[in-house]
Amino acid sequence: MRVLLFAGLADLAQASAVDLDLTAVADTGVVHVRDLKATFEQRFPSAVGTSYQVALDHAYANDDEPVLDGQEIAFIPPVSGG
Repeated sequence: MRVLLFAGLADLAQASAVDLDLTAVADTGVVHVRDLKATFEQRFPSAVGTSYQVALDHAYANDDEPVLDGQEIAFIPPVSGG
């Protein structure tokens, strides 16, 4: 699944998007937001403990929400502006 990354997470991954392999999770049934986060943090261990929200189709999602095929997925860390 393709995940868009913003701000510090994009810096951490050195990319504005990453493809996460969730085949092991998908084989067991539905993929949830928590599965996305766990897979990302396994691939990028320095992201563990980092604060970020997951958005599905431009709406923030909780960890128990299922991820559907074709949804836009974004990881968004806290941002501040002036």
